[in-house]
Formats: sequence, C-alpha cells, structure tokens
Amino acid sequence: MRIGIIGAENSHATKYATTINNENKFPGVKVVSIWGETDEFSEKTAKAGNIPTIVKTPEEMIGKVDAIIIDHRSGSAHLPAARKFIDSKIPLFIDKPLCCDAKEAREFLELCQKQKIPVMSFSSVPMQKKFLEFKKNLAECGKLYSLTIMGPADMASPYNGLFFYGIHHIEACQNIMGLELEDIKVIKNDENCFGVLSYSLNRTAILHMIKNAKNKNFSIAASTDKGSQHVELESDENPYLTSMTKFITMFQTNKTDINIDQVVQSVYIAQTLNS
Repeated sequence: MRIGIIGAENSHATKYATTINNENKFPGVKVVSIWGETDEFSEKTAKAGNIPTIVKTPEEMIGKVDAIIIDHRSGSAHLPAARKFIDSKIPLFIDKPLCCDAKEAREFLELCQKQKIPVMSFSSVPMQKKFLEFKKNLAECGKLYSLTIMGPADMASPYNGLFFYGIHHIEACQNIMGLELEDIKVIKNDENCFGVLSYSLNRTAILHMIKNAKNKNFSIAASTDKGSQHVELESDENPYLTSMTKFITMFQTNKTDINIDQVVQSVYIAQTLNS
C-alpha cells in the first residue's frame, strides 16, 4: 500500500512517516510521496521519514498512491486539499481538526458518504491508554455529575486559534459525555479560555484551555456520586500508533466507522469557543 502525505509543517507528518517507513510498524505499507508547504518542510520530512518522492503539487499523487494523509497545522487548509481527491475516491485520513466550520464539515462528510469515499478525522488523545483506563474506571463510579479537562490551547494561535489544540479537549469530552449537548458558555480570562458545556441528565463539562500550560500533557477529572478521580493523561510511548492502526486499517479495507454527527459537533464546539 502506497501512502501520500499532504502537509509537512506539522510534526505529525514526520512521526507518521518514521513509524511506517523507518520502524516498519505496518508491513506492506509505505509512505511514498509528500507535498509540503515549503521546500524546506518537504525536504526535512522526506529525509527523516525516508520518503522517496517530493511532489510539486498534491495532484501529482493521483494514480501513484492508494491513500492520502492530510496533515496541515491549520485545519482551515484541510478540506481544500481533500477536495482535490474526491473524483479519484482515494481513502482519506484528515488530521485534527477536520476543518473550522461545522456546516462545511457536514457537507464534506456527507459528500464522502454519498461518493463512498472512506474518510476519518480524529484526535489521538481519547485513544491513549491513560484515557481509556480513566474511562473504564469512571464507568464503575456511579452517576457522573461533572467532567473537567485541562490542557494547552492558544486563542491567538496562527493555526486557527483554539482549533489547533482545543480539539483534543473537545473530543476527549465527547468520548465520555456523548453528543447530547444542550448549551455552551464561553469564559475568556486574559489569554485563557474556559468552555462550560451543559449536557443531558444535568451533567456539566468544563474545558480549561490554557495558553501557557507548563507541559503538553492533558489532565482529566470527574465528580460522581461515588466520589471523584483525577488523572494526568500521559501519552503512550508512541502516541500515534493506535490512531495510525485505525486509519491504516481503513485504508486497507475501504471501510470507515466515522460518526459524522460527532465530528461535526466537535467542529461546532471549537467554532463556538473560538468566536
């Protein structure tokens, strides 16, 4: 299987390529092409990940790859890149966030569904072992009253503000609270943003998006009728491996389990917090 990557500025591109090409974690799968935002980005990623071909335009990959990873730092650049491959019906993994507009997200995903184009887009945070352990333990703790997720995000980021890291908070929240969102309140305090999300069954989630967080780890806490718990969401040794297994399986099977409503809601929440 031949994979092409669009976007070389993001560090994820290097990690995807090195995991596949250098570490051979997925036998029979190779990253064979890359297009970067600048020649420097392309050359650096290609060298680190042993990617043999740098293309001048993304469209050069059509007919030469079996699947595409779209991996810009700015989510607003993702769908313009993805649309170039609609007619060729190449499977697409679009790194988080899918885009920065909920209406655009739904229109694109419904088009892919109609055209039978396998597509995925997600945060890797809910796939980390620490998060999964927390969620499992939480299921045994009775009625959930509130959830708090803390981590880095910057309202002034040149990469679409809170979308750049805030999507991690949001998808972690959705993974536990579900999609029955009733209200969003936004509190901005200096350079930080706090989202207060009201859910069905009188549940509340608070997303703490801190510009100057001391590290890139997230933490999560919950209050239930059996007490409270708090966990530092340390990343797996290779934090991308589980998510890569998920989208490469999609590439190989042409089957996706994407929940369109979940992805659209994640973009909507980020869009609301970012406004």
